This record gives sequence, C-alpha cells and structure tokens, in this order.
Amino acid sequence: MKWTDYLFTMIFVLTVAAAFFVLLPAYTDYNQARSEARRLQQELLERELQAHLLRRRIHDLKHDPVAIERIARERLGWCREDEKIYHFEGVPVDPAE
Repeated sequence: MKWTDYLFTMIFVLTVAAAFFVLLPAYTDYNQARSEARRLQQELLERELQAHLLRRRIHDLKHDPVAIERIARERLGWCREDEKIYHFEGVPVDPAE
C-alpha cells in the first residue's frame, strides 16, 4: 500500500468519526423532540375530548330541563314538593364519588 492509501483511509476514518460526534447529539435531540411531540399530541387529544364533553354538557344545561333538574338534585340536594330526601352516614351524596 502506498502512503496515499493510508492518507485516504485516515481522512475517511476521521471524517466518519467527526460526523458521528456531530450527528449523535442532533439525533438525540431529534428523538427527545419527537417523544415530546407525541406526548403533546396525546395531551391535545385528551384536552379536545374534555372540551367536547364540556361543550356538550353546557348545551344540555342550556336546553335540557332534565339535565338542569339532575344537577339541582345531585349538587344542591333539591327535591320536588312531594319527595323526601334521606341521607345515610358514610354514603357519599355525590354519585360521582
């Protein structure tokens, strides 16, 4: 082998090593950003679903008397004139609990 072949091999190895050290941090940053993007996308979907459910609930409370009555009964403990409400110790009043 000639010294030019050694020189070419050495330049090639140094170029590959330099590329590795330059690209490795960029690749790591890319993977972290991609992971963060996935997490944020999932959070966005959850928030959109939550917003949809809240918009639906607002619509029901504005237009559905049954929904209004349900909230008044659950949260405020209201009842109709001919009804009696019994509260039991140790049993949660809110059905969501």
